[in-house]
Parts: sequence; C-alpha cells; structure tokens
Amino acid sequence: MFRKLPSYPTAIMLWMYWKTNAAQVKGRLIGLMLAWIFIARFFIEFVKENQVPFENGMTLNMGQSLSIPFIIIGILLYSGKFVEWMPWLDRTTALPDPAIQTPIKKKS
Repeated sequence: MFRKLPSYPTAIMLWMYWKTNAAQVKGRLIGLMLAWIFIARFFIEFVKENQVPFENGMTLNMGQSLSIPFIIIGILLYSGKFVEWMPWLDRTTALPDPAIQTPIKKKS
C-alpha cells in the first residue's frame, strides 16, 4: 500500500541525505536541487505564454535560455566535478592562511 521511496522533492532530498552518501559528496544535494528546479522551469516555459513580444521569434525563450547554465552547473555540482575544479569551494580542506606570508628573498 505505501511506497518505500519518497515522492516529494523535499522528501527525496531528505531521503538522499539520510540514506545515501549524498551528504559526503560536496555539492551533490544542491546540484540535484538546481538541476531539478531548472529542468522543470525549462519545460514549463514551453507551455507558458511569452511575456514580451521579442520572444515570439525565438526558438528558446528567455526563461529557457537562462535555465540552461543552471542545469549545467547543477549537473557539475551533482557529479562533484565543480568542487574538484574549484577547490576553494570545499570548506573542509585547509586553505593557505593569508596572514602567514613567506618572506621574499632578495637577490644579493
């Protein structure tokens, strides 16, 4: 009678946090959220009425065009590559302390 898997987005996110290793992979949950939201927006824009007249001649309207970069960022965050390419986004690794400066050796 009852399903074992959650069916609402928030419940799915909580299920992924508690039952899978999504919390250990940096960016997995926020990436999934970004991808879901903007994929849904992309498809909703097909049935929505255009807001301004210049969108009538466009293949993809402005909402769809603006959704594509966020879908890509969401997929990269979900895969873990975004944090791998930009290590300063990972707050668990120690970054060099800017207060500690190495002395500059002068040539004699």
